[in-house]
Amino acid sequence: MKTLFFFLAICLSIVLYGQDDTDYVMYESIMLDPDTKKMKDFMSTMKYHNEKYHNVDPYKVNVYNILTGPNSGKVVWMMGPCKYSDLDKRPEGEHDTDWIENVLACTNDVHTGEYWKLKKDVSIRSENDSPSPMVYIRYQNVNKGKVNDLDGLYKKMQTVMKSLGEEWEVYVNEFMQGDAIGRHIAQVYPMDNWAELDEDFGFKEEYIKIHGENSWEPFMEEVNSIFSDSWDEIWARVPEMSSK
Repeated sequence: MKTLFFFLAICLSIVLYGQDDTDYVMYESIMLDPDTKKMKDFMSTMKYHNEKYHNVDPYKVNVYNILTGPNSGKVVWMMGPCKYSDLDKRPEGEHDTDWIENVLACTNDVHTGEYWKLKKDVSIRSENDSPSPMVYIRYQNVNKGKVNDLDGLYKKMQTVMKSLGEEWEVYVNEFMQGDAIGRHIAQVYPMDNWAELDEDFGFKEEYIKIHGENSWEPFMEEVNSIFSDSWDEIWARVPEMSSK
């Protein structure tokens, strides 16, 4: 069973990435539900934990507050970029004790543990490694039989985003979660502030300009045929709890 599971995961990875990528970018993500009655303790224990045990690459951590949607009020702990081999060398012992007895003691629940790998061939990634103050994330569930159509769709979008001078990253959830949980794909847009949402950066107009006058409706039909569901979240980075 273990061999079969690994085989299926590798097959999915090959379909999504096209080849074995040894120079990949991946992040570990954990969503936590802080106990609001222990919020001060949660922040101080998280700060201590990350400063002590996650102060060097590839184990540095960014912590985000989720500001929109049904997960509002929850916190995302994100480590990386890292590789699978790094996980075998991650801090243990005192690290695990501190995490369980101090950080988790101030939370109500741990909701998701996920690994997200950058789809480099369609992403537009900044050379600046500094984390942005906010991120706009669009999660997408992929319909069965439509995985092979992703590259064509994202390549069209990438052309438009490059023309607009926008940064845009596409991440694939490394482990299958079915349709009920979903979260197969995450499109990530860095933000400096809320005011950016007051501006229409002109994606539709630029798409039509690049791909032709009658291209928008077919594009939307393609989006609707590939994805069964999509939803957005906006996160704000919390420097006080993140690695320095």
